[in-house]
Amino acid sequence: MNVAYKILFVGILFLFPILGIGQYQFELNGKFEGYTNIKGSIHHWDIDHRKTRFIDSLSIDANGNLKKVIFQEPGLFVVKLDGLGSVNIAVDHLQKVQLTVSNNKLQASGAHDVDLLNAYEVFRKESLAKWMDAVRASLKEAKKANNEDEVRKLSFQENKNYLSHRTELTQWVEKNMGTSIAVYATSQRWGVTDYDFMNRLLPKFRKAHPNLVITDLLADKVERFSHFVPGAKPMNIIANDTAGKQIQLNDYRGQYVLVDFWASWCGPCRRENVLLKETYERFHAKGFEIFGVSIDKRASRWINAIQKDQINWVQVSDLKGYLGEAPYQYNVTAIPMNVLLDKEGQVIGYNLFGDELVEKLESIF
Repeated sequence: MNVAYKILFVGILFLFPILGIGQYQFELNGKFEGYTNIKGSIHHWDIDHRKTRFIDSLSIDANGNLKKVIFQEPGLFVVKLDGLGSVNIAVDHLQKVQLTVSNNKLQASGAHDVDLLNAYEVFRKESLAKWMDAVRASLKEAKKANNEDEVRKLSFQENKNYLSHRTELTQWVEKNMGTSIAVYATSQRWGVTDYDFMNRLLPKFRKAHPNLVITDLLADKVERFSHFVPGAKPMNIIANDTAGKQIQLNDYRGQYVLVDFWASWCGPCRRENVLLKETYERFHAKGFEIFGVSIDKRASRWINAIQKDQINWVQVSDLKGYLGEAPYQYNVTAIPMNVLLDKEGQVIGYNLFGDELVEKLESIF
């Protein structure tokens, strides 16, 4: 072999591992009766930052057929077709996804991981209805009747029921999904109470899916959650208050601090603010502080909510919604969400609402 061929051969050997050319792939197929010449696309689904990234174009041809091989690592994706909406999919290597339309809505099935994600979504909606529909209906009636005591009671129950719903989801995932790629899609609803499950899952997932980006993402998420178990110290939060002044969470060391994530558009958050106001007035002089972090994107709505709810504790926001640095580092996927820190900045409570927070503070002061 002459020098030129040797250089070319070695170059190819180096190029293939770096680019992963042809290493991973999956297939999209569809036969669409009555739908022709429709354009579409496939995107990476970034659940941690709530956004998508374009990968490739798709199309339904003049005969109503769609067939496309996608050269991508196993992971989470969104398929979009003009006029038919979109569908989220979880796909492993060499799987074949069947795309169909039902009631003018795009659907996916046929691949093991896609079917597991579909089953999870069915269970999620059933669980949500079971835990939330009745309490929310009762809460609506109590608000109509201006029954403040009942609203208070039901607001607390609403938050507790939602946490129970999320726990039930994680139990279903552990029982039914194994190390499916679809597991990571469910992490949108994980919380610190699921930390033991995460640690059981991670080594199995690594073994099943070595050297994948999605495996690294799972490991990173578990590591972030490790900062919120009892005794851990969460990261500092640096953000602006309503006047544009930079505020740091670490400046409040020496006090017991509730880091409270909320937003003006979040009904349960606004109802919780009423209870937090009473709690703050009772315990603030004893060394209790609240560090509010808004998930709002519009300053006017955030400030109006602060004024209407008569909030007089620390409030910050980078006005990036769930895409902000603090929500990402604190794994905030649903609000209200809170973490209680002691004087040294260590976690002593997580998602304490209403009377539970009061009881915890009574045990401290």
